[in-house]
Amino acid sequence: PILLALIIMALSAGRAYSQLDTFSTGNLHYRITSGSSVAVSAIDRRMSGNVAIPQTVKHGGAAYSVTSIDPKGFAGCNGIKSIVLPSSISDIGEAAFKHCGNLNTINIPYSVKEIKDETFEGCAFLTGITVPDGVAAIGSGAFRDCQRLMRFIVPDGCLSLGDEALAGCSKLQVVAFPAKTRHIGRNALKGCCELQRFAI
Repeated sequence: PILLALIIMALSAGRAYSQLDTFSTGNLHYRITSGSSVAVSAIDRRMSGNVAIPQTVKHGGAAYSVTSIDPKGFAGCNGIKSIVLPSSISDIGEAAFKHCGNLNTINIPYSVKEIKDETFEGCAFLTGITVPDGVAAIGSGAFRDCQRLMRFIVPDGCLSLGDEALAGCSKLQVVAFPAKTRHIGRNALKGCCELQRFAI
C-alpha cells in the first residue's frame, strides 16, 4: 500500500508539473522550453485573420521570451491571412505553417538559421517571401505547392536546398541561387512550369 501511494503521488506530481509547463493567452498556446523562453502554437485551427506573435509573454509572475514556433504549430490554420513574427524567434519547427492555405504575408526574422522540412508547404496564397541571409539550409518540401509564389531568391548564406523544396510552385518565374549553395535536392523545382529565369 505504501509503495502504491508513492507511485500515485509521483504520477500526480508529474501531471501537475506538465500542466505548469504550458499555458494559453488569447488564441495562442505557449510551451515553456527553459526558465526564460517559450514555444508558441495555435489553440484553435479555426483561428483567422491577421496574427501577431508577441516578443514576450507573462505567466505566473514571470516573463518569457517567445523564441520558437512549435512543429506544426499553426499547420492547417486555413483562415490566417498574415503573421508577424518577433525578432526573438530563432527556431521555426517542421511544418509549422503547413497548409495555411490563405496565408499571403509572413516575415522571417534574421535570427532564424534554417527553414525546416514542409514549413510552408501548401501555402497556396503566399505570393512572395524574403528569406534572410542568415538561413543556411532550406529543408525538403519547405515551399512545396506554394502555387502563387512568383519569385524566390535563395539567401546568400544558404548552402543547401532540400528535395522538392519548391516543387509544385506552378507560378514561379524567377529563382536565383548564390555562389555558396552546394546542394540542390532532387526535384527541387519539379512542376515549376512557368519558370523563366534560373540564375546561379
